[in-house]
Amino acid sequence: MQLNYINSNEMNQNKLQVRKTKKMFGLAVGCSILMLALLLSQNLFIGAVWSVIKTTELRIFFLIILSVLTLFFPFLILAKKAKISFSESLKVNTDVPNKFWLYIPFTIGAGFVVNIVIRIIFGPLLERFDYTESQLPSSVTGIILYFILAALVPAIFEEWAFRGVLLRSLMPYGKGFALVVSSIIFGFMHLDPARVVFATTFGLLAGFIYMKTGSIWYGALIHLVNNAFALTASFANKTNVDENVASPEAVLVTILMFSFIITAIIGIIYFAQKGYFKTRVMRYVTPPEKPKLQKSQYARLSLLNLTTLAFVIIYLITVIFLYF
Repeated sequence: MQLNYINSNEMNQNKLQVRKTKKMFGLAVGCSILMLALLLSQNLFIGAVWSVIKTTELRIFFLIILSVLTLFFPFLILAKKAKISFSESLKVNTDVPNKFWLYIPFTIGAGFVVNIVIRIIFGPLLERFDYTESQLPSSVTGIILYFILAALVPAIFEEWAFRGVLLRSLMPYGKGFALVVSSIIFGFMHLDPARVVFATTFGLLAGFIYMKTGSIWYGALIHLVNNAFALTASFANKTNVDENVASPEAVLVTILMFSFIITAIIGIIYFAQKGYFKTRVMRYVTPPEKPKLQKSQYARLSLLNLTTLAFVIIYLITVIFLYF
């Protein structure tokens, strides 16, 4: 009789935890849907805005404001619902992780390795989505503003949104579950299927670093370096196209890319030997966990969910609008 009571109580607790996890997951994906809808709206109406705003510098400044608002408002709602204060999401942890200097090239290089593998396997399918920036600014003001748009704003606001709010809001319901969900959403937010895998990989590593440190700022630094490198590569590629020769900048970018890949391989070996990936003890600044669910329960509540379906539909609509 006592055993039946215990089993019944455990089942009720498990069902309650499933409902709570499903509710928070739905809220997190719902706010991400709002973000995707805002991105779609931008692409629908940007042509009309450009008919009014003529100069490149003003257009870039306008895009900076749009980017900030697109990330800020949906995840501000999630932060409020999950009771995450700004001080929590922007917390600075001065306890620098061991060998942090390896994290930057390791994270970027790991993304490159995965991207190369995907390109080898699915290269022909991804050619449609390749996009070469042909309207990079040439003025000093334009270049500075473009750096803010493409490197600084994503480094700060994407880390705040996807690690400081989205990942953190789901962490009490299972750290692995939270890491995977937040990374996938982060990847799909980049829209371009050719970049989704790289961004998802980057999100996994940046999220793991967040769980280790309890601070978005280590990931923000890595994010800044990654985006600044990509931006430099875009300008170097533009120089190649304009001059039809390999510029010194392009050669340097290529050398750096292979250096990142080599460092990623070294980093994987080093961290694996040190047991870094197996360490389950997280920093005290991360939220405490609630009772965990089984993997099958996480799969069901996330995949068999109307908000997941809505997210996929809006993503596909956005991709079709942009590329077809």
